Amino acid sequence: MNYILHLNGFFKKANADPRMTAYHISLYMAIFQLWNAVHFKNLFYVNRQELMELSKIGSTTTYHHHLKDLDTWKYIQYFPSKNISLGSRIRCLTFTTSSRTSKATCDDTNAEASGVLRLVSSNKQVETVENCTNTFSLKIIKKFFEDNGSSSREAKKFFDYYQAQDWKINHEPISNWEAPALSWIARQKEFSKKSGRKSVPSAKRTLKLESTTQTKQYDEPL
Repeated sequence: MNYILHLNGFFKKANADPRMTAYHISLYMAIFQLWNAVHFKNLFYVNRQELMELSKIGSTTTYHHHLKDLDTWKYIQYFPSKNISLGSRIRCLTFTTSSRTSKATCDDTNAEASGVLRLVSSNKQVETVENCTNTFSLKIIKKFFEDNGSSSREAKKFFDYYQAQDWKINHEPISNWEAPALSWIARQKEFSKKSGRKSVPSAKRTLKLESTTQTKQYDEPL
């Protein structure tokens, strides 16, 4: 799938569509970024919180309204899910004149990988599990957990659990691990509140321990 031809086709269509607003375009570009991250798979999972952050939409009502518009106006196909662990799925309709279309197969996505637009930052992967086009990196998952107020210990639990499940939910491969990760973090925080304990990232715990063990030398210059 030629993403340059696709984006040119999208903006041409959007420019000629009087119904399109800045919210619609911002939300579509957020969807495109996630589509790019999974190497333009035919169908992929999305997370509402992530899409709202990427598109800078602060209201869930506004988000759902414009997402349904994009579906109704044939920019995307939206498949809502009632399962919070799986998340909803989206199919991006192509706007290119090229005869080649994107297929959700390992061979096709591997061939496209070298030409994928790098909109999403990549990290060096140390401990990874590969599942078709998806690479699950423990290092990246740990950073994601810490960035969302959890800990690397919880990230390891999450990684080990889904690795044992062969990275599948209800026998279906996970396309976007961030959706179940956010659910995991939310459940962990809720459990911590009920038990009266607050989850503290490991880096902060280490820093606090070091600060209490050090003895200040007041006769030395700062």
